[in-house]
Amino acid sequence: MINKTSEIQGCVDNTAPVADAIKIMHITSGLGVGGAEAILIDVLEHSDNQKICNYVVCLGSPAERFDINSFEMSQITYLGIEKSILSLLSGFRTLRNLLREHQPNLVHTWMYHADLIGGIAAYTLGYKVIWGIFSGNLEKKFYKLRTRLVIRICTILSRVIPDRIISCSQRGIRTHADVGYPASKMTFVPIGFNVERYRCDSDKRKEFRDAYNISEQTFVVGMAARFDPQKDYETLLSAMSKVRNEICQVELIVVGGYGISTKDSGISRLIDKYDLGNITKILGYISSIESYYNGLDLFVLTSHGEGFPRVVGEAMASGTPCIGTNVGDISEIIGDTGFLVDRNDPENLARLIVKFHLLSPEEKFQYSQKARERIRTIYSIDRMIKEYCQEYSSICGQRLSV
Repeated sequence: MINKTSEIQGCVDNTAPVADAIKIMHITSGLGVGGAEAILIDVLEHSDNQKICNYVVCLGSPAERFDINSFEMSQITYLGIEKSILSLLSGFRTLRNLLREHQPNLVHTWMYHADLIGGIAAYTLGYKVIWGIFSGNLEKKFYKLRTRLVIRICTILSRVIPDRIISCSQRGIRTHADVGYPASKMTFVPIGFNVERYRCDSDKRKEFRDAYNISEQTFVVGMAARFDPQKDYETLLSAMSKVRNEICQVELIVVGGYGISTKDSGISRLIDKYDLGNITKILGYISSIESYYNGLDLFVLTSHGEGFPRVVGEAMASGTPCIGTNVGDISEIIGDTGFLVDRNDPENLARLIVKFHLLSPEEKFQYSQKARERIRTIYSIDRMIKEYCQEYSSICGQRLSV
């Protein structure tokens, strides 16, 4: 299946291409809810004034995603590749035809399956290739057999296909180098955040709390992640079962993509296991994520492994202090603006949640201000776009006004 949406401004529509523009084909495994997908969307939306023309090929099918509905500057083609060999071969053939048709200066692939399929298609046609890697933990128990096989093949091909490999985390570089990716090809471009979109907003806080009947006196803890063993919701819920005994008015609100559902699901069964149904709300995917961050008092991420978790930066930019497990680049992101906890340590996590709750309003405000300022000064979206454009310019040998 091929499904096309809006056109590249000045590249694929009826107007002439921008002079000396770099034409980039982005090939992504999906465009659903996820950190890598959000980075891609940011690159597309904020690089349009950098003499870059973007075109997107998604290996999967269209996914419901709010922030892509207003996405007009880039043409998107969905290949709808399924698990069968026939679908894969058909999609691969279509991808090669699209490459011949658009003749990009550079192909940028996003996530392992796209690195493999898109990388082979582009390399065999003689195009320059950038791979994107986003994981900081490759423990086998957290990946399906098919994905482990793809990562293994990518490791072998990483010395041949990509001209550059961009990682959003320092941990990701070390982890992939350990399994055989060439360190000489890898570069670190940390995630940047739009601090105009993610900011402290008392109106959004009130809007969110009113919508879910939450009083201002209620201490609200939140986590945003798919339901996956690597995200370790069990530690969060175990900790909250202890917190409930220490804080009279407390509520947990979880949002996310895959598996975050009120239906008979893994997370709903865990909530029942710890008898937290009366203080827990499962919202799934929400479009008003900015209101969600503002509605919280504390954001928590209990992952066993991460690269550079975008949700932590979004929460901090919104002025919401964070507690995160000491994995991936989380310690680098949080700095002294929040708290770190060892993974699989519900007792200490509960202690830190209660500790934060007992701070004075002035102390909580200081944590909020420091969190936002750290993102604004170190992890701005302008800095990220500049670094991506510099990578594109370096590989293509074209100078961009960044």
